Amino acid sequence: ASKAVNMSTAEGFSLGEFDFVNKESDFNQLVKDIKNYAQGMFLRKLDLQGNYIKLQLEILKFTPAKGDKKSSLEPFQLDETGNMRIQTGDIIQVKIKNLGIKPAYFNLIDIQPDNNFKVILPESPQTPEEMKVLGEQEIILPNQWNIGEPFGPEIFKLVGSDKPLNLGNAFGTR
Repeated sequence: ASKAVNMSTAEGFSLGEFDFVNKESDFNQLVKDIKNYAQGMFLRKLDLQGNYIKLQLEILKFTPAKGDKKSSLEPFQLDETGNMRIQTGDIIQVKIKNLGIKPAYFNLIDIQPDNNFKVILPESPQTPEEMKVLGEQEIILPNQWNIGEPFGPEIFKLVGSDKPLNLGNAFGTR
C-alpha cells in the first residue's frame, strides 16, 4: 500500500504528491512548497506605501510587427470589475513612472494565481543598479513576458527604494 499524500491548496492548486515513508527529500520539498505558498499569500496581501518613493507601474501589451504593420505597445484596458484581462499568448512589457523628484530603484515581483512568486526584475543579466528611474521620469523596460498557465488572478508588485535592491537574493529566486 502506498503511503503517499497528495497535497493541494484551498484554491485547488496542487503542491504535489509526497511519499513520507521512503523519501526524506519529499518531506523537505513539501516544507519548501508550503513555505513558498505562504510567502506568496503574504506578498499578495501586502500593501505598503512610503512617503518618499512614489512609483507607478503600467502593464503594456506588445504586438509584434506583421506584414507592413509596425510593432506596438498599448496599455491594457480595465474591465467593468476594475481588472485587466490578459489572454494566454499575450506578450507584456512594463512602464515604470517615478512620480517623485528623487531617483528611485525598483524590483518587480510576479505572484501567480497558485501563489508561486518570482522576482522578475532585475532579470539576469540586469543588475539592481540598472533598475533605476530618475525623478519625474518614466521608462519602458525592454523585458518581455509571454502569458501562460497557471490561469487566474495574477498580481505584479512593484517595490521601490532609494538604494539598489535585489529581492531575488532575499527570496532565493535568482
